[in-house]
Amino acid sequence: MMSLFKRALLLSLALVLLLAGLQNKPVQAAGPDWMDVGTLTDEGYITNVSLATYDGVLYAVYVQSKPGIIERKLKVKKLNGSTWEPVGGEWVTENKFIDEVQLVVSQGVVYVAYKTNSPRSSYSVAVKKYEGDAWKAVGDSEFVVEGVMTFEAFSFVVDEGIPYVAYTTSQITVKKFDNGSWQTIGNDRFGNHAQAPHLYVDKGTPYVAYQETNPAADIILMKLSGQTWEKVGSKIPLPSWFMWVVSPKVYVDNGTPYVAFGQQDMNNAQHLNVRKYNGSSWESVGSENFSDGTQAMHITFEGTRDQLFVSYQEFDGRNGGFNMKPVLKQYLNGSWVTVPSQGTFPTDYYDIAIALDPGALYVAANTFDQATNKGKLDIKLIPLGLQISSHTPAKDATGVPLKPSVSMTFSQSVAPVSGKTISIRKASDNSVVESMAVDDAQKVSITGNTVSLRLNTSLASNTKYYVSIDSGAFLSGDGSVYKGIADPKEWSFTTLVKGDLTGDGKVTPADILLVNQYILGKITLTPEQLKAVDMNDDGVVDAKDTAIMMNIYLGRAG
Repeated sequence: MMSLFKRALLLSLALVLLLAGLQNKPVQAAGPDWMDVGTLTDEGYITNVSLATYDGVLYAVYVQSKPGIIERKLKVKKLNGSTWEPVGGEWVTENKFIDEVQLVVSQGVVYVAYKTNSPRSSYSVAVKKYEGDAWKAVGDSEFVVEGVMTFEAFSFVVDEGIPYVAYTTSQITVKKFDNGSWQTIGNDRFGNHAQAPHLYVDKGTPYVAYQETNPAADIILMKLSGQTWEKVGSKIPLPSWFMWVVSPKVYVDNGTPYVAFGQQDMNNAQHLNVRKYNGSSWESVGSENFSDGTQAMHITFEGTRDQLFVSYQEFDGRNGGFNMKPVLKQYLNGSWVTVPSQGTFPTDYYDIAIALDPGALYVAANTFDQATNKGKLDIKLIPLGLQISSHTPAKDATGVPLKPSVSMTFSQSVAPVSGKTISIRKASDNSVVESMAVDDAQKVSITGNTVSLRLNTSLASNTKYYVSIDSGAFLSGDGSVYKGIADPKEWSFTTLVKGDLTGDGKVTPADILLVNQYILGKITLTPEQLKAVDMNDDGVVDAKDTAIMMNIYLGRAG
């Protein structure tokens, strides 16, 4: 009989679940058709593809290899207009034996975690980041993990700029990068014969979903409570007549955990399932076994508020054939439906990766051209209805003026909806600093697809804020309703440091020199700059302010 490990490899599943607020209310379908974004080509094979978006920029990580050569090297690129540009040089690492790759972009920093082969039944997991100059290791060294080389051996996330890694050697270890080093969290490892761990961090609380292979094939979800790992509910119920389960993935939405997984029945047909924990038991999201029954490979999940997408490679090996085609489904009003025109991808692709942007769902599929010995990654998108395509201040912006210009550009022209509001909130306690009705023409200006706010309140120095928008606050001409912003992470920014004119986040002699030059009449300052260096808020910039700045610099005040 085929071993459990070989069955897992045969299924070749790579589930990724990123739900955001699945609610029982009507939602709109995705756009009617695919749109071409561009094609990335490279020498040899392009495999292990992962996508990420940040502030409107699309990133792709992949492993490059060449026919007849065992080297597998790691690359990251970003799409600039219609051109794919290397991120941090041609290669992320000099290591030439990369197996698994995961890409995350958090607060503008690009992170890559990858697994490499090592001698004598061990493997290594390494994490690197790129902040604009070069790829740098996160921590002093790789994790050298002794034990059997398993498929989907690790999981990597970054929460609020803090990296986490979970990995398995029959038991699961979770580490967090804190105070300059990787530290194990929780009082012990967990699992018996645990495989395919998947990690998610919700408001600082880690969760790990994994498959247990002995004594039975089970799906387990663990949560860190204090320093103890605790099981969430009982084991997750599985469909009847299953033979094998694979690749669980977890997402936590407002305290509600969701887990997705694949399962294979006694007839070797594979199906997809999603479960939700309602506080007392696990329930199905949509119908059970909602895929079509042929072998589903390279499964990925992606979601936005009230919408969930599942993409997978459908493999049909019946009648001696080898037919593969990508399938994209959407969770729509309680059911799984095929996204229209999903068949525009040819049927000879190997991997599928998806990523969610505020305005679109991106899908990448790779193939290999035998004639040219080149790999190709085709990128397409599906519009997701009314979305904000850009906004000012940018996400995670720093050094923002104390009375900033706040505006947003939508994917379509919009009209305000009476009774709905936009608020500026302090991130530390969610308190409202200023709120305005979206149909208040004195405070909210709408021109086509651009909405601009007129703030009456000056913000505090060196403070993090975020923008919240009521669901349904704006309506497009075709009837699309804007979903709103509730998550503090979606549009946050930090104001400038009082006394900082150079934008380096602190008060220095250079700032004091500029103020002295202004006092002497040698330079001019903008109204915002004057507000920033009026240290005693008396409406005048003079020697009293430079004295306060000097005391701050010397550590005597501030």
